Amino acid sequence: MPPAAKRDVGVVFFDLYSKENLLGSLLKFVGWETVNTKDEHRLFLVNSQETSNAKNLPNVELVPQTLQQLGVKGVQNCVQQAEQTEEDMFDLYALDLHNVLSLGVYHLREFLDVPGVITKQLILFSNLANFSPMEEELFEKLVKKIRDYDISLYIVGPQVRFLEPVYATEYFFIEKYAENIVLEKPTAGLEQAKKLVVEVSGVIADATAGLHLLLTCRQTAGSQPWKVPLTIGSNIEIPVRTSKVYRRDVHISVKKEKITDGPPVEEEFTLASDVSVKVDVQETVRGLSIHNKFVEVRNDNEIFQMATEPTFDVICFTYEDNVPVPYMIGEEGFVVLPNETSSASQRQFFNALVDCLSEQHKYAIVSRVYIRNTQPKFFVLIPDADQVPKRFMMVEVCTGDGVRHPVQFRRPDKPKAEVDKEMRDFLKDMDATNPEGTKKVALEPTMMMAWRDEKVLDLILEEECGVGD
Repeated sequence: MPPAAKRDVGVVFFDLYSKENLLGSLLKFVGWETVNTKDEHRLFLVNSQETSNAKNLPNVELVPQTLQQLGVKGVQNCVQQAEQTEEDMFDLYALDLHNVLSLGVYHLREFLDVPGVITKQLILFSNLANFSPMEEELFEKLVKKIRDYDISLYIVGPQVRFLEPVYATEYFFIEKYAENIVLEKPTAGLEQAKKLVVEVSGVIADATAGLHLLLTCRQTAGSQPWKVPLTIGSNIEIPVRTSKVYRRDVHISVKKEKITDGPPVEEEFTLASDVSVKVDVQETVRGLSIHNKFVEVRNDNEIFQMATEPTFDVICFTYEDNVPVPYMIGEEGFVVLPNETSSASQRQFFNALVDCLSEQHKYAIVSRVYIRNTQPKFFVLIPDADQVPKRFMMVEVCTGDGVRHPVQFRRPDKPKAEVDKEMRDFLKDMDATNPEGTKKVALEPTMMMAWRDEKVLDLILEEECGVGD
C-alpha cells in the first residue's frame, strides 16, 4: 500500500464584523489552498445570525463545503450573503474566545491519528473587537489541548506592530517572536490572545503580515519534526524534536525510453549440465553456490526483515578531528532541539550537554531508526552553543565499507582577510535582522511568500472575483 498523501488540514473562523478589512486576506488564502487540492479546511462564519455547529455555539455558522470545494468565488459569495448580527447589539453578541477556539480544537482532534497530515491549522480571521477574554483555568486547559494535539494557531487581523523584523532560524521556529509583539490598541481580549500565541508558539499579526506568516509558518512535506527522545545509556532520556533544515533535491534528468521490438521473451529454465533438458519453474529452488556447496534461499523475504522500533541512541562521544568533513556523506541536514514537552531540568541538561561538547571540541555519534522494522543509520551531532536556543546540527556519516581510506585531517590555516569597510557596511545594511541597519521591514524575506506567488494570487482574485491589489 503506498504511503498516505501529505496534506494540511485546518479550521478557519472568519469574523463577519471584520469583513471589510479581512475578506481580501481570506480570499488570497483560499486562492492558495485551491491549488493544494489534497488539503482540507473547514470554514466557520462568526457573528452570523445563523447557528450551525457541533457545539451549538450561538452565532457561529458552519459552511457545509470545504474551502477547496468552494473556491475563491464560492467563499466570497458565502461571506457576502451571510447575515451578520446587528451592530447595535455588539455587547450582547460578545463571543467567548475560549468557546470559539475550543470548537476548532474539537474538529481538529479527529485528525490526530490520520496518516499523512503535516500541519493542523487553527485560523481566526478577526480584529478581536468583540471577543471577551476567558477565565484563567479555561485558558490553561486550552493551551494544554493545543500543545497536546500539536495544533498550529494563527490569529490574523489585530493591529500588531513588530519591534524587529520577524525571521526564522529553522522550520516553524520564529526567533524572539514573543517579545517582538506590540499591540497598537491593547484590550483585555487582545492581551490574552497575545499571551495565548506566545504559550503555544502561534502567530498573531495584521492582515498583511498575517497572510504571509500563515503561508510560511507551516511545515512542508518532509520537514515535520521527528519526535523520538534522545537516549544516552539506559538511564538518560531527553525529549527532542529533529527537524530537516536542508535537503538536496534531485535534479531533472533525461530518462532513456526503453524500446522493445517484438513480443516479450519468455524465460526458460534448463539443467546446467544439459541445456536441452527443460525444467518447470515450479520445480526450481532458489539458492547460492558457496564453496561448491548449494545453500538454499527461501522464496519469501522474512530473512531480510528486521524487528526494530524508532530509536535515537547516543553510541559514543569523540573528538571532532575523528569525524572530518569527507566522512559526512548525508545529503540532508537536521537540527535537534528540546521538545515542547521537555521539563526545565531536561532543557537544562540538554543545554549543558551542548556547552560541554562545544568546549571540549567533541561530537556525539548516534544511531537512528527512523521508522519501525528498518535498519539504523548513523549520524554525527555537532554542538551549536552560539545559537539561541542551543542546538545540535545533525548529518549522516559513513560507516563500514563506506570508509575506504583514512582521512588525514588537518585544520586549515585561517587566511588573512582584507576587510572592505564599504562592502561590509553595505552587506550589514542589507541584513533585515541587523538592528543598526537602515532598511526597516516587518518581515524578513524568508517569512514572506514569493512575489511571483503573490502576483498569481492577485490574478486569481481579479479573474474570479473582479478584485485585486
